[in-house]
Amino acid sequence: MPILEKLFGSKYDKKLPYTYHAKKTIASGIERDWFGDVFCQLCKHLRQDGESPDNITIYECFSNKEVVMPKAAYMNSDGDWLLGADLCAAHTRYGRPGNLDGCGFVDRKSGKITS
Repeated sequence: MPILEKLFGSKYDKKLPYTYHAKKTIASGIERDWFGDVFCQLCKHLRQDGESPDNITIYECFSNKEVVMPKAAYMNSDGDWLLGADLCAAHTRYGRPGNLDGCGFVDRKSGKITS
């Protein structure tokens, strides 16, 4: 773990996204956006808003680029949102444990979603 992350939190680990960006295309040239520091809270917010994961694209935001997350990281084979520990499996993308007990994003503001 880099020293800045150890002292100040996960946003200082450049291998981790500093935020997540969800996007829904409503019509040609019209989009709706949501941002959240924690992947699982962003997915939970979208699910509670009644958004379908099939209509959403989620991006990992790094300091110099956005990377599209695979739908399998947040949508199950039935087209529904993944829940709880199943969402944690996305953390394995960053070489971290994919479980609720060892969340690498616990230092972030999990409840704040902006749109």
